[in-house]
Amino acid sequence: MPVETPTPAHRRLLPALAAALLLGPLAGCIGRPPPAERDPAILAHQLQEQTAERQRLETVVQRLTQQLERSNQQLKDSQRQTELLQQKLDALAEIERSLPAGPRSTAPRGPAPALPSEPARTTP
Repeated sequence: MPVETPTPAHRRLLPALAAALLLGPLAGCIGRPPPAERDPAILAHQLQEQTAERQRLETVVQRLTQQLERSNQQLKDSQRQTELLQQKLDALAEIERSLPAGPRSTAPRGPAPALPSEPARTTP
């Protein structure tokens, strides 16, 4: 895309555009009276609002800090529980490995079948 040469009208607008871009953020401060000339009641009200906001934020920070501490403690407890369960699982696996390698039944476990010498009981 070729760069266009600015026209005379554009050249006249460039300084105003640059000034607006550079001075725009300062526009709110320009024309204000110095702090010493401001109304003390307004300054006191602003200070009160800032203090209340700071206190509210401090309360939020305390609550979040307590929540984080509780979460960290729950995490530590869960990790400890996981380690204990893993140790038990490892111990059971070691016991299983130490058992003699006899024929293993694939039949489902359940109640033992009744012996033929015992008659089956029925309820009337």
